[in-house]
Amino acid sequence: EFSAGLHLSRYAAVKLLATGHALHERFPVTRAALEAGDLSLAHAEAIIEAAADIPRDDLAALAEYEAQVVPFAAAESRARTKAFAETVAAAVAPVPLTEAHRRAHEDRTVSVTDDGAGQATLHASGPAALIHAAFDLLTQEGRTILDAAKQPDTAKLPGAAVDGRR
Repeated sequence: EFSAGLHLSRYAAVKLLATGHALHERFPVTRAALEAGDLSLAHAEAIIEAAADIPRDDLAALAEYEAQVVPFAAAESRARTKAFAETVAAAVAPVPLTEAHRRAHEDRTVSVTDDGAGQATLHASGPAALIHAAFDLLTQEGRTILDAAKQPDTAKLPGAAVDGRR
């Protein structure tokens, strides 16, 4: 109902609800900065995403994280904020490499969202190297299909010879 009322995809609506919940439950400083107009929603999302490895019960680490990240975010782009926030999160709540790898492995997902009008969105999360490889493969295949569609297929034309002459 929420997605229909706001004319958003189901994915976008779920992301907005999750962001609002996180701001309310875990990120009071970020929420206050967003309410004051010091941050954009994109900045707030970057702050929340980068803090994924900070344990929910470690309130001191989360407070330290927000104290460093929110002022930085108010003066920087979303991309720079995300990179800085990831660094701060790793410093205030270090996660052993084996634990980070285990979590990442468990969090791998692939899903499809129908966007209407015959369109859909493919969502995939996993190791960066594999995701970039999949993106490259899909891009190459897409270009091949588009290039083939632009070329007349002379082999299928009635009376056409192999070299394209009649």
